[in-house]
Amino acid sequence: MFFDKLRSCLAKAEKQLKAYDSTNSARLIVYFFINFDEHPFCEYKERYFQQIDQDLSENKVTGIELVIHNQETVFHKPITMQFATVVNDWENTMSKISYKGYWIHATSRPVRGEWIVELCISKHTGDKVTEKMFYTDNTFKTEEEAIQYSINFGKRIIDGESDNCTVTDL
Repeated sequence: MFFDKLRSCLAKAEKQLKAYDSTNSARLIVYFFINFDEHPFCEYKERYFQQIDQDLSENKVTGIELVIHNQETVFHKPITMQFATVVNDWENTMSKISYKGYWIHATSRPVRGEWIVELCISKHTGDKVTEKMFYTDNTFKTEEEAIQYSINFGKRIIDGESDNCTVTDL
């Protein structure tokens, strides 16, 4: 029942977004807040997110990006998913996100009136955490621009769209 409702909401959201994008050039993002019935405790939330991820793997969503908000609860844990981006409540959402099973952590610092970025991508497997740093020569006028670029750059690396950077060794 829940998964039918999720798929229906995604289909409606995609249709609405595409109705406003006649040139097919916009980035289509659907942001979900899921309120589980057992809120505020949600001790089974991690399992629910795994089930949602499994359903998304079997029923691929194409044409839109899915972002799911992991609200802070009594039994709160950071969540990652393979088939959706997760924004965890406790973190600075501008600088750290989960994406396809990885963590992208973007940091920026001012240098001579502009902002430069450093990017760390990590993979959590059981008790083991591996990470890799990436750098770019790009500079930005604002910290927000630098962070956004860095997060998008991290997604491109994870997606294998960067010629010089890879996470296959994580």
